[in-house]
Amino acid sequence: MQPPIGSSSLQAPPARDPVTKLQILLGNLLKHFTDVVVHLSEMAPPRSVSGAVDVSESSEMSATSNVVIRTAMTEEQLNEFILSCSKGVGTLVHTIEEEIEKLPEVIQSQDEIESQIRYLEEENEAAAAELKQLVAAVRSVRETLRTAYREAATDGTRITID
Repeated sequence: MQPPIGSSSLQAPPARDPVTKLQILLGNLLKHFTDVVVHLSEMAPPRSVSGAVDVSESSEMSATSNVVIRTAMTEEQLNEFILSCSKGVGTLVHTIEEEIEKLPEVIQSQDEIESQIRYLEEENEAAAAELKQLVAAVRSVRETLRTAYREAATDGTRITID
């Protein structure tokens, strides 16, 4: 899907993983829809898609609200507002679709994940064995140094160091 004409390019929010980006973008879309509905209901009376007018309202109340709305916004301004809102929605939807297209590249199969876990477990076991060898070597060197120090410190004396 191409971004709507005249809309600014919206980048996905910074996040470490694509799922978080999508959650943020969907939250932004929900907020945008909410803002549009709230502002639109303040600016213009509800209209029927077919153009029929709701007769349940009293004509007096309807006339009063129409005067207030007409002073607030002209029909052209209202159409521009609706157009800009729809462009914003289009931009958000386009950005969400771009992030969704990136998902298959990031998602790994269960077999790949299990294979990586097995590899890391093997590496962990090898590192643990190497660490045990290093600890044994350090203890041996430490004991050799202690023995050499004792002998050097007590050489020619009757002092015993434990």
